[in-house]
Amino acid sequence: MTEATGVVVVGLGATGIAIAESLVSRRDCELSGALDIGADKAGVPLADFVAGAPRVPVVSRRASAPSLEGWSRSSMRSRSTPSSEI
Repeated sequence: MTEATGVVVVGLGATGIAIAESLVSRRDCELSGALDIGADKAGVPLADFVAGAPRVPVVSRRASAPSLEGWSRSSMRSRSTPSSEI
């Protein structure tokens, strides 16, 4: 069986929450965190917004999310090249 891909959702508005909810039930993905600029969401467990999600705190800054550190948006899509090498 293929290992699940860790996914961090960026934005917990209506669309971000819907995406996160769909990821919870997938076997090929693992919802591992969320980033949202809203101060009211920072530090709140992701599970408070999405049933079945891990109880990891929502972060409000990219630097607070180690799994995103050093990656550009385009490299995250391709999952190949850290931004420091672009």
